[in-house]
Amino acid sequence: MYARSTTVQANRESIDAGIAHIRDEVLPALRRMDGCMGVSMLVDRESGRCIATSSWESEGAMRAAAE
Repeated sequence: MYARSTTVQANRESIDAGIAHIRDEVLPALRRMDGCMGVSMLVDRESGRCIATSSWESEGAMRAAAE
């Protein structure tokens, strides 16, 4: 398994909108890509730090998704 993580510093007031975006837009798009195994997201509501990680069956699938 391979993983790609993205860290963002969000405005605390925008965290709920960001979570909804990952759930409603990003996750469905990734599920349509070959080799995607899922997405997880960690959020620190106090600091606004968010880490989203996608997991992939192979390095090739992960690289293809980046394009």
